[in-house]
Amino acid sequence: MHDLQMAHSNWIDQITPQTISGNAGFCQVEHIQTGVISFTFSGLLDIQLIHPFLALIDKVMLQLSEHDQKAYLLFDTLQLEGITLKAQRAVFLRTARNELPVGLIEIHCVINQPLYRRFIRFLRRFNPRLRDILFFHANQTEALFQLEMGLQVESQDPRGTELKHESITTEQGSLRYFQSSPQVLCCENNGVTNAEMMQHMIEVNLRYLSIQRRDFGQGMLIIDSRKGRHCTLEAYRILRSDLGEATMQTDDHLVIITPRWNKAVGKLVLALLPNLSFRLSIVGSLENALDCVRISPQALLTPKEKKEPFWILPLRWLQSKKIIAVQAAEIEKLKQERERFFQETDHLIGDILLHKHLDDVHQVPDSELDSPFQEVYESLYMLQNDYQEHFSSLQQEINERIHAEHHAAELSQIKSRFLGSISHELRTPLSAILGFTNLILNGSTGEINPKQTHFLQRVKDNGLNLLALINDVLDISKIESGTLDLKFESVEIDSFLKNLLEPLRMTALTKQIQLKLEIDPEAPRSLVIDSDRLRQIISNLVNNALKFTEKGSVMLYYRKGSSTAFPVILEVKDTGIGISKADQKKVFEDFVQVHQGAYAGVGLGLSICASLAHLLGYQIELESELGQGTCFRVLIPLVSLQH
Repeated sequence: MHDLQMAHSNWIDQITPQTISGNAGFCQVEHIQTGVISFTFSGLLDIQLIHPFLALIDKVMLQLSEHDQKAYLLFDTLQLEGITLKAQRAVFLRTARNELPVGLIEIHCVINQPLYRRFIRFLRRFNPRLRDILFFHANQTEALFQLEMGLQVESQDPRGTELKHESITTEQGSLRYFQSSPQVLCCENNGVTNAEMMQHMIEVNLRYLSIQRRDFGQGMLIIDSRKGRHCTLEAYRILRSDLGEATMQTDDHLVIITPRWNKAVGKLVLALLPNLSFRLSIVGSLENALDCVRISPQALLTPKEKKEPFWILPLRWLQSKKIIAVQAAEIEKLKQERERFFQETDHLIGDILLHKHLDDVHQVPDSELDSPFQEVYESLYMLQNDYQEHFSSLQQEINERIHAEHHAAELSQIKSRFLGSISHELRTPLSAILGFTNLILNGSTGEINPKQTHFLQRVKDNGLNLLALINDVLDISKIESGTLDLKFESVEIDSFLKNLLEPLRMTALTKQIQLKLEIDPEAPRSLVIDSDRLRQIISNLVNNALKFTEKGSVMLYYRKGSSTAFPVILEVKDTGIGISKADQKKVFEDFVQVHQGAYAGVGLGLSICASLAHLLGYQIELESELGQGTCFRVLIPLVSLQH
């Protein structure tokens, strides 16, 4: 970005044309005529473009303040295609915290998009002074014409000659004085009035008012606060303490120019100035203020000093009736505007709730935008704009997640098919190895010595462990791919459980652990189950209990449950090492070993139990404490009782 060439005197005329570029748009800056800086936007106004643009604006504002010069700004957005949400927020933050310099006279915006107009109007809520100096135009010709009119008015100030020797400037604001005639003094207040400015204002005003009373019999003072922000608390204290009863006399006329809150300003002035006999006028423009001070001396008399003829009272009564009629018409108009507001907001909010795109949202007519509900409409449109961008980003994120889930599911299917194929391929040669090992151990090939027997037994044990691992992997692949077949049949539970524990008693006997079975006589004697899968679940749980128990017992309970949804419970309880609270949440995950290295296994047993229980409609509960043992409960649903 080129730097602005700013000389100490008349630096605005030294601005050279330049271009600020972003990712998808640019802004052309040029000085088109004396005191007028033009900004023309094209393409997309994004965060990469808005940062250098705001930096340039800050530079212009700083130079206006430093050189005490005046300028008009012209923004042309006819070629602007859009404004990103981040750019809008950046403008909001800058507008809310920045003070506008005194030399910034007016801002003219060439806009034909209703959305951009609402955006600019919304900015005025963050900086009230923009309400007085911001103007909209449909094309550049209209804007330039308005600028010419403003430049002509600026060159011929209706307030008269500026008394520069009386002016004062501080970091927060300034005071300027004008005299259109010796009878009238105009004080212009800019920015924040602090204690220093208030003291200076009181001294100058009292000095000129005393001269006016001496030469003309009355004082006329205009306070122009259109560009003022507010007064500090210390300034109010100085005003209240330094003004006495002689501040404003009976024939004096005080005119205050304020763009809004006329009644509040009037009450504040009457509260600060104790002498209520002077004439006070609160107006909204400089023209009205000058009209007030040009009236005849007779009109300056207060109502108490006027001698009204007897026929004035009927006229006043007729005038009051007319005023009441006008007020009634205004009230009726406000009621109609309120009804239209309810109708328009119903359509607008309905479209927002229906997730409609911003272009399809109900557009409020331009005639309604100038109503007292203008800020509400603008807030709703800005809300819809933010919501639409958030909804679009959320939808994009959802689509990406769905795509990722589909891709993960495809990979899982490929993995399951691969594991199934590998498991089948591994079991065939492993079965042959175990078969030949058994033949040799049984003496089918001749006598073998004890050392060979020991080695072959190690081969057989490790082969069986490997076969169990391959079977577990095959079961997991079948469960994940959905190819596991379930076969339900009616089973006598007593014989089923006794046969299930029989091959496990040798392990318990070797470790000198009691392995017991208890059957509740009130529990059902037969169940409709997949015996192979339930045997796999209970065998895994009992094997785990035997593996992690060094002394004590392992109990298998079959009892009646207290829940109607799960009337039967199979419970495996041991007196082993137990599981901590933190590890209980992850014991059912694949390839998770709580006590890694201390015990054999790869961490698939409990994972298979949980997956099979889910397929069968069972639930598995876990209770355990470190050093106190573990209890696994398999809750069997009501459907298993049906024959």
